Amino acid sequence: MLRINKVLIILVLLAAPVVRAAEDRYEVQFGRTLNYRGGRVSVDHRFGPVTVRTEPGNNVTVRATIRASDPAFGQKIRIKAVEEGNGVSVRTEFPEERIIIRSGESSYSVDLRITVPPQATLRLTNRFGSIDAEGIGASEITNSHGSIRLRDTRGNQVVENAFGSVDVQDAAGDISIVNSNASVRAVTIAGALNISNRFGSVSVNDVARRVVVKNSNGTVDVRETDGPVSITNSFSNTKVSTIKGAVEVLSQNGRVEVATVGAPVSVRNSFGAVDAKEIAGSLTVNNANGNVSAKEINGDLIVETRFGTARGDTIRGAARITNANGAVNLTGVTKDARVRTSFSSVFLKEIGGAIDVQNENGAVSVTDLAPPAGGCRPIAVRTTFSSIKLELPAGSSYTVNASTSFGHIKSDLPITTRSLGEESVSGTIGRGGACKLELSNTNGNITIDRD
Repeated sequence: MLRINKVLIILVLLAAPVVRAAEDRYEVQFGRTLNYRGGRVSVDHRFGPVTVRTEPGNNVTVRATIRASDPAFGQKIRIKAVEEGNGVSVRTEFPEERIIIRSGESSYSVDLRITVPPQATLRLTNRFGSIDAEGIGASEITNSHGSIRLRDTRGNQVVENAFGSVDVQDAAGDISIVNSNASVRAVTIAGALNISNRFGSVSVNDVARRVVVKNSNGTVDVRETDGPVSITNSFSNTKVSTIKGAVEVLSQNGRVEVATVGAPVSVRNSFGAVDAKEIAGSLTVNNANGNVSAKEINGDLIVETRFGTARGDTIRGAARITNANGAVNLTGVTKDARVRTSFSSVFLKEIGGAIDVQNENGAVSVTDLAPPAGGCRPIAVRTTFSSIKLELPAGSSYTVNASTSFGHIKSDLPITTRSLGEESVSGTIGRGGACKLELSNTNGNITIDRD
């Protein structure tokens, strides 16, 4: 008995060639069923789309449509399939010679349709054609010049593409995607997600574990994830929203928007604005040449920026702002507020803790102060070439040291003075005590009003 351990199948024709005389075209159908004994199903294809589906059992079925504008060339296209002890291999082969037609255009392609068992692992390579797969297990997919579409996958997926979009939905395992010059979309991923892309947008929604995105020259939009999120992007905008884990964004030359995060957030950006709101933990922003806006932060706010404004509203922690050549506006800070800036104004409102402001060439305004926790709110304000305006609530008690040059000091609250001059005051407001009010200016007035 002759036992064949390796069966080589070469272009089994199930239908006669169809040649259209008017267009001189060649089209033929191919089909074969192979026995799968385990291992990997390997597919090496080019010049045409590939469709992969799953069926229960132990068979791999291969169906194809071969097309060519020149019948002589089309008859030389081969499909090879091999049953092996470690899997099944399918390969398309094309003649090396080129089609030369004096008039008109030449073309050829193979549409490949494959069915694999659900338990099979898949390694699929294609060039100049799309890939559409559903229900597959663990796989490695490589493509170029065509889109990739994956649905209802099980096991980990490793995907690489170029010059074609990648769309993954309903994946049970981890997903790794490398793409370029086209978009990436991933929706409903039960595992972790890692995406590297350039010159294309990235859209992510509903991921159960960690999300890592590295992109350039394309927008990034990540939503509805349970794990932490790490994003690196450049030359485009980044949006992050409804995230349960911590968020880290590294960006340049693009706007960053972060909203509704259940853990701390860290953003580093340049040449683009940063807008963050509804953050359950602390917010840390390092920016350059762009505005920073923070709202509803349930922790500390730490901002370092330059050549842009810094705004904070409803900060349930402390605020520490370092700016240069930009205004600072803080409202509703529960704890301490510390501000460093220059060449612009500082507006502080409804600050619950200590206040420490150092400015240059800009006004400072402090208003609507709530009664301090513990009975004392130290205030230190320094600026130059502009004014200081301070409103104190009734019943405030401070030891006051205020001085200016080329300006005046005015107070609506009585100050029991130890020393008094036209440009300096030392004394107490109310009961005085250890709570200090230190105001220092150069070339500007100092005004203390009653709130």
